[in-house]
Amino acid sequence: MNRIIAIFCLVLIALAGQPIIALAHGHGPIFESSLTVQINGSVVNAPADMNIIAGQVMVPLRWAAGQLGASSVQWDSASNSVTIKTEQDFYNLEKLASYAIGLNTYSEQESRQIWPLPNNAQNLDISSHVPSHKWMLELEHFTTERFALNQPLQYINMHIASRDGLYHHSIRVYSIENRHNHYYLPMDWLEYLFNAQVNYDKTTHILSIQTPAIDKIKAEVERIEESLIPAIPDEAVKLWGRGEQTRNGALQYAALSPQLRSVADKSSHVRQTYWVTGGSSPWVGPITIDKRYQISETRIEYTLSFPKITSVPPHDTAVEKLMVEKLLINGREGWYITQILRSSGYGILDGAKHSELHDRVCDKDTI
Repeated sequence: MNRIIAIFCLVLIALAGQPIIALAHGHGPIFESSLTVQINGSVVNAPADMNIIAGQVMVPLRWAAGQLGASSVQWDSASNSVTIKTEQDFYNLEKLASYAIGLNTYSEQESRQIWPLPNNAQNLDISSHVPSHKWMLELEHFTTERFALNQPLQYINMHIASRDGLYHHSIRVYSIENRHNHYYLPMDWLEYLFNAQVNYDKTTHILSIQTPAIDKIKAEVERIEESLIPAIPDEAVKLWGRGEQTRNGALQYAALSPQLRSVADKSSHVRQTYWVTGGSSPWVGPITIDKRYQISETRIEYTLSFPKITSVPPHDTAVEKLMVEKLLINGREGWYITQILRSSGYGILDGAKHSELHDRVCDKDTI
């Protein structure tokens, strides 16, 4: 017996100083003492039972939401849903994300179909605002395991909203673990939901979370919009058209006058759909400038048309009519869309009926 006790003591000594690791429902190790969590560079107290699955730290949702500034987290068992209200600047965060997507380069073949950016924005660097990795939101581990057990997939309905209710996004989450009525989900959801930059260093066992710096976000939005100011009237039209072709509301927004931007700010495309416009099908094909009518040196009326592309032809044709004007804004001249006289329904605005002008015919090469 004394020998057994001695061996047991030797084992305890050998394990002294080593991190205590347990298993959670067979999903992988839980680091109860070795995982360090940093938010904006400072170490914070964190739950001990955060395990690692496919390189993702499984983070307790309620705790994380509180750390990242949520004003409330409410659970509704009847609908199996959680509603998180936050103080995020949804407007600027989502606009910047839309610009980052819209300013991406396309393949040579795609570029022949999509209208170009204004010259000043051709080499605009926005790489720091593009996620450095592909988000892992839904982990295969959960899907395959539940299929193998012949069980229905578990999920929660997640709603994230601004406190004033103007912004509201709904997402269904499958990669969740329920531990004593607390939901854990992959860390990349924190980037998706809260616009926080998240990284896990498996060597040092440090989970770092960086919240967005709103002042820098706003300054970057201003820098991009300054670069996108159209220098000639055609650039304004093509910036709008590129936005429609790529379903990018931010590019369309940049082509609008301040008055029309104030209208767009109230659009559901801005507040509910992450600045995504149009539809997945039919989508906007190659755009043609059919008519230009020069009203004055600073006002031109454009008529555009494009095929509404589906997987099976023939394709219907959509027509738009825009008024473009030269304006002086904040001491800088540029050309902006000031009226949408005829809407195709594919833009960030359904139409702004400021006036009714008769169709005027002119050659495509006018101006």
